[in-house]
Parts: sequence; structure tokens; C-alpha cells
Amino acid sequence: MMVNENMVFKLALSGGASDISLSSVEWGIITQIDGIKTVGEIAKNLALTLDEAFAIFNSLRKKGLIYFDHEIEISVELVDEQFIKKVQDRLIKYIGPVAQYVITDVLQELKVEDNQIPKTQVPEFIEMLSEEISDEKKKINFQREMLKLLREL
Repeated sequence: MMVNENMVFKLALSGGASDISLSSVEWGIITQIDGIKTVGEIAKNLALTLDEAFAIFNSLRKKGLIYFDHEIEISVELVDEQFIKKVQDRLIKYIGPVAQYVITDVLQELKVEDNQIPKTQVPEFIEMLSEEISDEKKKINFQREMLKLLREL
């Protein structure tokens, strides 16, 4: 089973060998596990990346110290295809027709499929696109246009 950020774990009542030693980060996670907080919330509380948290949760599970209880259903609001088209149209003004390829690359880097960007990732998406504009004045103008576009969301 792959650990994801919406999973909730509980402490195992028994199990785990008595000779297991835990790192301070593992102890930190153990103290956060309450059957309510998700892996994502615990990672955030402990300033861990999700990948770090996933690895530690997997390790604790293999040691028999925790077990998967349930997964929280999280609805993610996505921006529509029209939003991406508007971003592309504006980006073309600043970097030319290569804009569509830049957008495709950035979406792949963000691990976004079928142009379905969660609204929470839009600022990062725009920031990454901005970095592709070498002229500082053009970059600022693009960011201003994007801010206006974001207000329409």
C-alpha cells in the first residue's frame, strides 16, 4: 500500500520488537498520530516534505508500530481549461509560440494531468512560468496580468 497525504493512521496496541530504536523524527511522528490527523497534516506540523513523511510512515508501518485506519476524502477545486488557455495567450505575448511547450513542461513538473490544475497550485504554476521570462520588465507585466486573471477565478 502506498502512503498518501490523506491517510490517517493509528498506533498499534501491540507489536513491534522491543529492540527497535527510533529516530527523533520517527518519535515526532509517533507523538502526532492520533487517528484524526492525516499524513499531510502531520508532515506540515513537523516541517517535513511529503516524500519524507511517506518514507517514515512506511518505515513505522513495517516495524508494526502503526496501522492504516482510514483515508479522508478531500475535494480538490480545479481551474478549468479556459484558465490555462488565457494564461497561454498572455504568455505568448512575452515569450512567443514556445509558450505552449513551456506550459506543458511546467504542468509535467507539477505532476498535473490533463491540464487539471488544483487551485492551490496556481500560484506555483504562475511563478514557474514567470521564471521563463528573461526580461525583468516583461516578467513583472506578465505577473500583473496573472494577478488580474487570478482575481477572476
